[in-house]
Amino acid sequence: MEDGWEGRVVRGAMKNRLEGEVWDVEVERGGNLNWRVIVGRGKREVKEEWERCRGWWMKEGFLGVSDASMMSSRVGIGAVLRLYGLRYGEWRESRGYGLTVGDGEMAGLAKLLEVVREYEGEARVLRVGVDNVGVLRRLGKGRGFCGKWEQKVREVGVELLEKGWAIEWRWVPGHVGVRENEEADRLAKDGVFMEEEEENKVVNWGEWERRRNRRVERYWKEYWKGREKGKVYFGSGKGGKGHGGRRRDSIFLFWMRCGQGRMRGTRYGWGNVLCECGEREDRDHVLLKCGRWVEERRVIWDACSESGREGYLVDVRWLLFEDKGIEAVRKFGAETGWLEKRWRERREWNKLRVEEWGWRWVEGRRGLVGERAKDKRDRDLRLGRERMRRKRLLLKSKGEEGGGRCREGTPLQVFHL
Repeated sequence: MEDGWEGRVVRGAMKNRLEGEVWDVEVERGGNLNWRVIVGRGKREVKEEWERCRGWWMKEGFLGVSDASMMSSRVGIGAVLRLYGLRYGEWRESRGYGLTVGDGEMAGLAKLLEVVREYEGEARVLRVGVDNVGVLRRLGKGRGFCGKWEQKVREVGVELLEKGWAIEWRWVPGHVGVRENEEADRLAKDGVFMEEEEENKVVNWGEWERRRNRRVERYWKEYWKGREKGKVYFGSGKGGKGHGGRRRDSIFLFWMRCGQGRMRGTRYGWGNVLCECGEREDRDHVLLKCGRWVEERRVIWDACSESGREGYLVDVRWLLFEDKGIEAVRKFGAETGWLEKRWRERREWNKLRVEEWGWRWVEGRRGLVGERAKDKRDRDLRLGRERMRRKRLLLKSKGEEGGGRCREGTPLQVFHL
């Protein structure tokens, strides 16, 4: 072991199916630091103290709250920071996969301390609210081992303490109406699915479209979690959580959400990728652009106007996942009859292929059954019959040796007398 690595251990922090295994190097804490860690005993008492002392704390220097959130195995951090009662800064970031919520909390605190380290004014008091008691207890320890992000917090904290800063970590209960904590929680949730690159970075059209599709997929997953599945989801069951109306209208909405369906220019299209109007047919073209549905599309524009969403850009999340937008999309699909047209076209296309290639055409795979596949099927059938014949002979021989008889016609059952 190299010098300076005594007392360190390596552990597997978290396994994630998308990012593989993430490893973290833990180091031994060097003792208690000269900062205060305060953990209250009751949510109501701590909230009342926070509300009562907020004004006084803001007069002394910095007051901030940091939070972390996890969705779909991704972690986001968010924080708000005020100086002398005025907003000094706020931020939200994505830390990607491989972290626990506690590690995300530590990463948020490290980010906050780094922001304070760049401050060049006269204030020397920093109070930070954290809604994770486990994180506060780890900061209050002086022994044991700590991970990467706690190491970063302690490193920057030591630097600030040496400059004369007074640092205080306080427990602030979450989801009880504390203004700063609610704001930090909202920022953390917004930061979960932010791209890990710079937020204002210019990207090409293909990358922008991929990011938008990922966001729509995430919205759909969140929407699906809050609904019942199957028939109720499509509106034909009980419970009042379905879309109502015809099932085909819900299928049209389903196709628009996933961006695929039977649209000619998408993955599951076929033949010509162009719409009858001459443009590539995809979700945006069907809902917003195709010149054949100008009159039918008025129901979408009317819904946008009634909801105060007039403008050049259309919010796809509102259109496909909010009640008024969903109703407008379903009406648009019913008035255009687009779904029935594409189904009819698909049936005619399959019929032509069957007439041309006969039984060798497989609709599900959209291709021909090769000669090799046919030979393999015949071989498997022949081997299966041979195995069954041998098994019957074996059972018959065992029945004769045991002094009983094997009932004819039931080769898998042996009766002994």
